[in-house]
Amino acid sequence: MSKFPLRWDHVVHLVNDVQAPVGWFQKSGLTARPGGEHPRWGTINSLSQFGLTYIEFITLKDKEKLRQLQEQREKVGVGFKASEDNCLVNDIVAHLPVDQRLTRVAIRCDKHAIESLYDRLKKEGLRVMEMVPGARRTTTGDLLEWKIFFVDGEGEQPSGVTDAEERAFLRKVAYPFFLEWGQETDAARLEWLDQSGGNPPHPLGAVTLQHLVWQVEKPEVLARRWSQLLQMKQTTVQRPNGETAVALEAGEGGQLFIFEKGDANGITALEMVTDNATAKGTTVKIGDADYRFI
Repeated sequence: MSKFPLRWDHVVHLVNDVQAPVGWFQKSGLTARPGGEHPRWGTINSLSQFGLTYIEFITLKDKEKLRQLQEQREKVGVGFKASEDNCLVNDIVAHLPVDQRLTRVAIRCDKHAIESLYDRLKKEGLRVMEMVPGARRTTTGDLLEWKIFFVDGEGEQPSGVTDAEERAFLRKVAYPFFLEWGQETDAARLEWLDQSGGNPPHPLGAVTLQHLVWQVEKPEVLARRWSQLLQMKQTTVQRPNGETAVALEAGEGGQLFIFEKGDANGITALEMVTDNATAKGTTVKIGDADYRFI
């Protein structure tokens, strides 16, 4: 069992073509590879793995279906939901093809813990979607299984949030989603990834996904609420511009979720630790997101 009951599993980047990141990353000395399909939702992905934490590039496979869903959304308005149990599908319909963004973070829990987590978050006043079993075939034919549920934001009466302005702000932010992998432990999952070729080396050398950065209107409010929900310790961190930002301890090795002041109300950057002198200090722009080597 990890000392972090809930920890950063991966981050999702919406893209129009899941093959494109393979080329983008290759130019930066990183490895991305085809992932697989999620038949339940019609999504397809590619992945870039960094140990237990990874980046998922995702889109809808059927572009005609995407176009039809977007037409329906235009008629119905922002309340339209393309999926009742997967916020990523709704994000794809809302933002692509123009806005290829980092959209949501996935949080991993211990084996056999997801049911109690689901019940707790419902009691906290979140709009929790149905928990569903997930599965996809890898490119090697292996069946990868998990349990997953999404949070469609704050409900009408979130626990511990009494200020109306704070509630309105929290509803602007795309909330994390939660999953439990089929392996019994993180160590077992990492072993499976290594043995199956799911954790290939990067030409650049050792790279760690260290910080995920949000820019939001009320950083302290979001950090306080998510610290409560995610059971992550709140801290502060000195940023490159000299300012101090509030953050959450999101996993082993000093991984942080950092909340800066801004009007995006979403994830704007991913920061990766590297020892490569050429890459360190550089930024790669992918869609609307900054990938920074630190």
